[in-house]
Amino acid sequence: MTAATSSLAARLGRKRVYLLSIAGFTAASFFCATSASLESEVIFRTLQGLSTGAGIVVSRAIVRDLYPLVENPRWFR
Repeated sequence: MTAATSSLAARLGRKRVYLLSIAGFTAASFFCATSASLESEVIFRTLQGLSTGAGIVVSRAIVRDLYPLVENPRWFR
């Protein structure tokens, strides 16, 4: 997940990937709430997890850009 998200963020930009991950999570949450079967619930929960994983990876990269390692090293352990 990390490598795919990092590659996508390098191509599209971190802000765009972060916003897409938030939109994906929101859409998957809506579809989870309206799912009619267990199979669709599992699929939408998987999409929620993938969106969340992408958001976490990109948010760490954004924080790293805002606070350099010299300034605040405990963020990057």
